[in-house]
Formats: sequence, structure tokens, C-alpha cells
Amino acid sequence: MSKLFPALASAVVPNAESIAEVSVEGSSSPAFSTGLLDRLLDFATAAEEASEAGTVSGARLSMRQLKRLGNRLEAFPATASMDLPHLVNDMLMVPFMPDQERHAVSSLMQNAGLLPSKSTTPPANTEDGTDGTDSPLASEISSPIVESGMLTIGDAVAPLRTPERPELVPSPLFYDNPAHTKLMADMLSTYMTGEKAMLVIGNQGVGKNKLVDRLLELLSAEREYVQLHRDTTLQSLTVLPLLDKGRVVYQDSPLVQAVEHGRILVVDEADKAPLEVVCLLKSLVEDGQLRFHLRPFTNFAPSL
Repeated sequence: MSKLFPALASAVVPNAESIAEVSVEGSSSPAFSTGLLDRLLDFATAAEEASEAGTVSGARLSMRQLKRLGNRLEAFPATASMDLPHLVNDMLMVPFMPDQERHAVSSLMQNAGLLPSKSTTPPANTEDGTDGTDSPLASEISSPIVESGMLTIGDAVAPLRTPERPELVPSPLFYDNPAHTKLMADMLSTYMTGEKAMLVIGNQGVGKNKLVDRLLELLSAEREYVQLHRDTTLQSLTVLPLLDKGRVVYQDSPLVQAVEHGRILVVDEADKAPLEVVCLLKSLVEDGQLRFHLRPFTNFAPSL
């Protein structure tokens, strides 16, 4: 038995290997409707069965993903019913699926009550990776507001950080526009639910780094940056060689400095990294642990 949220009743939840019954203790005033959770679990069960039958691939929701969805819905209960379909779309990366699978996932969502039954066509795959539908995540959002030590974007509100080294806070040339403001509101909402890492996907040149830098600037958050490639090694990821007065010296890499000082680490081109580098980053994000051959064991809580 696992306890996910204090506001929900018992339900059947799928995981990667089987359908496991999860008991969740409820309260008299749940943060959001338990009926919404039932619809989510109905979709997860149907997606698991469809994946096992081979009719749909890549539509499974793991226990960790269900917990993340629940945390997000619990943090914003007022818009939970409208947010859920788009959150599921983003988590499963439905806009990037082939048309046939996108139709199949859309049908599963309709049968579970996550989408209106009148909508028989799944969202189109737009160039920016969004589903192109009207939603609270895609509705008009006012420009970011920084006031009284708080950052407000849409419904998301976060406290500003106090940087020890202000020169590490990015200062990009950025012009606010509605599309980017909506994306920053979604990223800030995810940040406020306690997620340790975010994955930003988009075509080359669409402004992914600019978007992240702008959000960090608004939060007054220090940033460390590392760009990965196919020749990246564990040593180059953790130690940085420098030439100082004709001598080669080694200093901590941006990743290690982010770990030690609690800064935000931006990892660019993560999809190009070798397997052993991905495993190290996975351990860093999931377990909050990082091991070095010549250094003591480091244990930390990732910032973002």
C-alpha cells in the first residue's frame, strides 16, 4: 500500500508491471474532487491495458507520474478539472506522437471523461509542441509581476531567491509575449509543486534557453550552465581543466558548484549525452546523491 495524497479515497492505480491497489487516506475537505482522480485512474488503467494489448505504446502512466499529476492538481484545485487533460498531454508528450497513436490516446481520454465527448479529433501537433486547444494553461495570462518579494505569473506565485552572487543571475534580452508567458506560468507552477527537474523540449532556435533564463531572472536565481555532447565524460562533467599561469589546474565543474551552493543547473543538449552521463544525472535528480572517485560522498537536495 502506498499513500499519495491525504485528500483521496482508495483506488486502483497501474504501474509499469501490474495493476496495484493503492490506499489513500482522505480528509473531510479534499483539495480537489475525488471524481477527477477517478477519471485519471480510469484513463491510466485503460492506457495500461491498451499498452499490454499492443494497441497503444507510450501511453502508460507510472506511479511517479501519477503522483506528480496529483501534486499539481492539489496545488491548483480551482482549475484542476480544466488543467488535467493538458497536463496528461504534456506528460505523455501526445503532440509528438504519430497521428494514429494520438487518436488512440485521445479516445482513451474521452472514454475516461478527461476530454469532452464531442471532441473526436485529437489536438493537432503544432510547431511549438503545444496541442493548440483553449485551456487555462493556454488562456490569456498577464505579464509577470514582481512585487513584495514574490513572483506572480498567472495563478502561480513563488518567493524570490536571495542570490549570494548576483552576477550568476541571468539577464537575457527578452521581450514578453503571450505564448512565452503561458509557458513560464506552467514552469513556475511545476516549480512550486516541488519538482526537482524540468524537461524543456522544442525545435532548435525556438528560445528554450531564453525562456529558462528569463524565468530565473524573475526569480533572482543563480544559474550554472553545462552543455552536453556525445563526447561528454563523467570526468568532464564533474571537473573542469583550466590554464592558469602556464599550469593546468582543475576546478569544480558547473554541475558540482550547483550541487554545493544550491544553484539552478541548466543542462543543455541533454539528449546527446552518453549513457553513463545520463545515469549520473538521473541519480542526481531522483536520489539527490552524487559520488566522486576522489572526493567524499555528496548528498544534497536539488533546487529545480
